[in-house]
This record gives sequence, C-alpha cells and structure tokens, in this order.
Amino acid sequence: MSSNKKATALGTLTNHDGKRALSSDDAKDVARPTKKLKSHNRTMTIEAAQNQLDGSASEIAKKDRIIQDRTREIAALNSQLATAERSLTIATNAKKRLKRKMPRR
Repeated sequence: MSSNKKATALGTLTNHDGKRALSSDDAKDVARPTKKLKSHNRTMTIEAAQNQLDGSASEIAKKDRIIQDRTREIAALNSQLATAERSLTIATNAKKRLKRKMPRR
C-alpha cells in the first residue's frame, strides 16, 4: 500500500471534538506508524489509539452481553409475576363466590 493511500485513509480521522486530527501537511508523514495524534490533550501513537479502540469495543460487547442476560431475567420474572397475578385473581374470585354462598350469621 502506498503512502498516498495510507494518507487518504488516515486523513479523515477526527478527534473527540469532531475536528480533523490530521492536517493536509501531515499527509506525507502519516505512512509512519509512529505518527503522533492529539487526543484528549495528550499525544498518542496510531497503534495506541487502535489498541484503545479495540479495548473499548470489547468492553462494550461485554456490557451488551450483561444487558442481554438481565433482559432475559426480567422477561422470566415478568412471566412469573403474570402467573402469580392470575392465581391471585382466581383465588379472590373463589373467595367472593364462597362468601355469597355461605354468608356469616
């Protein structure tokens, strides 16, 4: 891959403010993997930035799995709650029927 292709691919990087992280003057130096980028008021190599992104992606995936597990647990608990509510309704109606048939004296 030539330097120009790398410069084109990396020239569109932006920092957290949405500003271009690399200027057109930097395009010639981008091919070097140790080119430093400004990120959150500190310099970071391209490899370090990529490693940080990979770590963030794995953290997001882990939290997504936890959310999915909790969602399944909530669905199971909602099902149990619905069953308990139906049972309570049946018992309440039966109690009312018994009271009508056998009033207190």
